[in-house]
Amino acid sequence: MEARFDLPNGFEKSDWNVFLHTYYCMNPAARCLQVLIRLFCAGMGTLMALAVVGVVVTEGSGPLDAMIPASISLLMWCGAIWFDALVLWISRHRMADSHAHMTVTIHTDGVTDQTGAVTTHYGYQAFYAVCYCRNTYLLFTSRRFALVLPERFREGAGSAVLKAFLEEKTGKMIREFK
Repeated sequence: MEARFDLPNGFEKSDWNVFLHTYYCMNPAARCLQVLIRLFCAGMGTLMALAVVGVVVTEGSGPLDAMIPASISLLMWCGAIWFDALVLWISRHRMADSHAHMTVTIHTDGVTDQTGAVTTHYGYQAFYAVCYCRNTYLLFTSRRFALVLPERFREGAGSAVLKAFLEEKTGKMIREFK
């Protein structure tokens, strides 16, 4: 049995979103931390907006005095609203060769990942968890890192055969998320 995932341009934004969604489903504490950070940013943005109103209302202060608190307020609200997008952007840019041609091959000996000039081989015991979400396989090597394999790039074995093969070789049930 062999399946091959040929990703010509690396990962797309939708693939990163699937990873983040699955990561939050598998790690509720990370989801709680994300919610707390967003609430903190929104609360601080609101407090800074109230400071802007206080500065503008006070006698002897002009509109320029409110520029710094207004800017901080706007940044905090943007952080609250686009937190996930910021995390995805940072993750994508921290990954070496995130836009390089990738080929991941699943075969009887293990999983081989060839990204650019680097080839990595994983034995099936190396996987922390195997998940399937939104037509994408995620082979987690730890709680925070995974091989993201979208089905649209799959060649070879069918989906049902591949799922059964991965469950057999890894010894783990494939966790499915919507």
